[in-house]
Amino acid sequence: MRTIQRYMKKIPFEPGTQYDIIEKLRAKVAAMDPKERNVCIVCDELSINAKHEFDSSIGSFVGHCTIPAPLKTVLYRESQGEDQRDRLASHAIAVMVVGLSTRWKQLVGYHYTDSSWDAEIVKTWLEEIILLLQDIGLNVYAMTMDMGPNNQA
Repeated sequence: MRTIQRYMKKIPFEPGTQYDIIEKLRAKVAAMDPKERNVCIVCDELSINAKHEFDSSIGSFVGHCTIPAPLKTVLYRESQGEDQRDRLASHAIAVMVVGLSTRWKQLVGYHYTDSSWDAEIVKTWLEEIILLLQDIGLNVYAMTMDMGPNNQA
């Protein structure tokens, strides 16, 4: 168990695309039957407690949004004297890849967000993840999200 813990500490796990995890999937995908390479991307939004905490594994503070709110919201808040850099995340968005013909799933990215986020930034991020998954040999056939207002944008 300690060997696994030491290995896991070496994998960067900061917000954003989990490039190392996607690269580790490459070997698994190479060993898959072609039909097992058909996948779906699942995006899920989570409510989190807004906190500013020190993460000793990366040696810095976490808790701020890593994807900004929509520009209109940012501009309004700034007109009210609020500095967006002080805003703590109240939500997170997780992106997982799941097998369509066999049961498996893997987290491939996450970000901390406000109650809403810039849809164009999230769209670009999801497109990047799709391209990375295709590059390692996966066939992305679908993407699922709940029907929250952020996802509809």
